[in-house]
Amino acid sequence: MGKLTIILHAIIVILTLLPSHSTQLKQFTYKDPQAGLDLLSEDKSNDGTIILRFGNPVKQVNGSTTCWDNTIYLRIIHPNASISFFAISNHGIPDFNFCLMNGTTYDYMTTWGFDQKFMIIFYNSSNLTTSAMMGLFINFEGKILRTVKLHEALPEDGGIAGYWLVVPNSSSRDGFFFYCCGATVISWVHFSIPNENGEIIEIAKSGIIQTNIQIVTATAFYVLERGFALAYGGDDSSINHNNSTVDISIGTTNGVYVIFYYIETKIHTEPFLLYQIPTKILKTNNNQMLIRTLTLKDIICRVDFNGAGNICLLLMNSKFNTTNNNNNTNLPPTQNFLLKISYLSSGAITKIGDMKNDFNYRYWVQPFQFGGYLMTQYQRNLIFGFILDENGDLYRNWSLPQPLNGPMYKSTYLLLLNDSIVTVEYQNNSIWSVTCDDSSKFMDRDDKHKFNNPIITSANPTIGSRVNESTKQLYLSFNYSIILSSSNISIYQRINGTGQDLLRQRFQGISSNQFCQIDPKDNRTIIIEILSSTFNEPNSLYYVVVENNFAKRRDTNEALLGIDKNLWTLVTGAITGIIRLTPDGSSHYLSLNSVDQQKFNEQMATDLSYIIPVENNRLTPINGFEKDLSTGNLQTLLFFIIKDTTDLSKKSASKILQDFNALLKYKKYSALMNHNTTLLIDENYPMTIARR
Repeated sequence: MGKLTIILHAIIVILTLLPSHSTQLKQFTYKDPQAGLDLLSEDKSNDGTIILRFGNPVKQVNGSTTCWDNTIYLRIIHPNASISFFAISNHGIPDFNFCLMNGTTYDYMTTWGFDQKFMIIFYNSSNLTTSAMMGLFINFEGKILRTVKLHEALPEDGGIAGYWLVVPNSSSRDGFFFYCCGATVISWVHFSIPNENGEIIEIAKSGIIQTNIQIVTATAFYVLERGFALAYGGDDSSINHNNSTVDISIGTTNGVYVIFYYIETKIHTEPFLLYQIPTKILKTNNNQMLIRTLTLKDIICRVDFNGAGNICLLLMNSKFNTTNNNNNTNLPPTQNFLLKISYLSSGAITKIGDMKNDFNYRYWVQPFQFGGYLMTQYQRNLIFGFILDENGDLYRNWSLPQPLNGPMYKSTYLLLLNDSIVTVEYQNNSIWSVTCDDSSKFMDRDDKHKFNNPIITSANPTIGSRVNESTKQLYLSFNYSIILSSSNISIYQRINGTGQDLLRQRFQGISSNQFCQIDPKDNRTIIIEILSSTFNEPNSLYYVVVENNFAKRRDTNEALLGIDKNLWTLVTGAITGIIRLTPDGSSHYLSLNSVDQQKFNEQMATDLSYIIPVENNRLTPINGFEKDLSTGNLQTLLFFIIKDTTDLSKKSASKILQDFNALLKYKKYSALMNHNTTLLIDENYPMTIARR
């Protein structure tokens, strides 16, 4: 460390919302304080924070930029619709990392985001084959935390040819998974999540794995049984196997291989052959054979969240040739297609089927979280986007402009964890536009799917329900017959302002038969017993966390997805309700100064107490507001605390919320129209309980 981080800009800008041609699109623009920047890399955190890394061009060859100055320009777009600008100069990264890699259109650095409000920038320690892979941890305030070495060089295999990172979507305790490859070898390391100082601990590593193939591509993903899977593939060729650094060696085969690593046991499997890529002789005629050769281009893998194991898509190129090269004019054209392979964690393949799509241009496929795929095609400076269904068939075009203008270093797109697609484009005069498409989701957004889990059918008590000391059980139901497994279900009490929520009870599925049982009536519902001390604090917010692998699907024995924190929320007493203002009401509210906004909130609480009706001390405002980005218009969210009561002759907090929503549903016929504050409430947005 010992380096001074120069933060040139630390500006929080409230973004300007623009009208959109689609009700599903949200757009805003921002003006960058630094003119002439090129967009070099991007990533996102699981909470939706977008990280953009820019460079200031300083060198050109034949009219094309080849180097940028050695300042790291970061633009962090936060989920609350604000953006931070940072410029970091004293970082210790060698200058060559700010120039193009030979034969490519990108520099040596890559950006990755973490949920703990920091990022890592990868870079090379040297521009030789002896280069190690380094990482620079930076928090979202632009402060350098630490420089770490992630992997030694691979000099005997031509150096590190590619590297990647996997961060679990929900479980920070499971750290992150770094993997890299050379021409014929691959290696991975499991690290802990960095602490607040950027320190990481090496938990496990594979050593150097000799694959005996020319590696074309590799990918990895987090598996629900608390671990990671690494898939790689390529073409066999004449390979020098005299590598003294090799730790594992496997037989020579042209195909795709998978390795599983499990965190709890520290066990990692030997590479096993998932799919052998064939060369097919289709027909013979006049001493001539028509040969179809398949070439692997890419692999995309993910968990099958229906509990059916895992899925890998192989992006293949199909080329035809004959044994007589004198007459190839009538050969079928070269084709690109996707091959979908479903398989269990045991390695057993459950289904292989060709996908039907044929693509003539350079394309890229990314999986949505709970089904379907985003496919983008690049044609010169244009980007075309398509939504594919789970079978790989074309579902529709994306809702973003088609095509998207994509000049080099002036635009990009990201697929967020919630399956929203975000594009970033340069406009002019340092103005950049950001557009978000929420319409790509395949999973229904009804109440049963608010857990971000496609196989949970119901939960009782429901989200936001009132509980108390007399609450005896929780019920959680799934689409399939299930068995209990080795992970936990936990209930926490939210302790505001501490960052450390209080654990009230925790049961492991498989070893807590007294407290967790499968309902024998359907074998799909888990009944969880509640300790009498769990919900004993009045006017408090609780949430239930179901870890991945708390249950398994009975027929496949595959781990099932759980429920993240702050989704299954329960309350004892007071609840926090959210009210949205109309676009005109929002404009009026934002025109007020902070003192008048506070008076507005207090007056609205008074008016609502009179209209519902409820005692004045039961409904109190929380000063402040948030923006709602779920519409194309600028709308404001206000928050009110609804206090509960033990007096059975008075309305409960939940009943107050229900009565308000009944009034709001028929707003134009109710007294809400008679008050200057309540008149501005959006009747299309029922009061909801704040999850956080």
